[in-house]
Amino acid sequence: MLPPLSDDISGLVRSIEERFSASPEERREAHERLLPEITSHALGSPVYSGRTYTVRSFEELERLPLTDYHRIHECMVQHGKEECLLAPPVVAFRTSGSTGDPKEFFYGDRDIERILNDYRLYAYLIGFRKGMVGWNLSGAPPDVSGHIVDRVKDALEIDGPTTLLKDDRDLIKALKVISKAGQVDMMASGA
Repeated sequence: MLPPLSDDISGLVRSIEERFSASPEERREAHERLLPEITSHALGSPVYSGRTYTVRSFEELERLPLTDYHRIHECMVQHGKEECLLAPPVVAFRTSGSTGDPKEFFYGDRDIERILNDYRLYAYLIGFRKGMVGWNLSGAPPDVSGHIVDRVKDALEIDGPTTLLKDDRDLIKALKVISKAGQVDMMASGA
């Protein structure tokens, strides 16, 4: 679990300065320096092996083939999830399949940590504070992003319900739950 954000905003100010004060060229160079590590690591998965190589520039990256969901799914069927994923999954998000076949996406600890840090920063920037009451409309885990929004609520020490909205009847139930909460300071959905 992430530690709660302190009321001392100096760490957030530094993070904001680092993220938003770099020039486009500085941001590009920083991202390009990450490419060899990322692409070398990807070679450990059957999804990418034989299709990629250690990339050192965006120009080289542009020459790599796109890897779509179909390719990833085929490799998982053939080699197994554990062989294909580059880190142990801690959570899997699933789509409903309303526009096609349901899809499943796996996230490891580092993925979740990175997403949570970004969400925490943005939530703090727009005014979410400890003790507020927030309503998570994303849905309870394992549905899409309810897990992330709940973790951010925990890190910011924000109270409030999480509701699962799959159809109109669930909305009525959710409105009954939230009406008992009294004051609601915010509503959030990561979807």
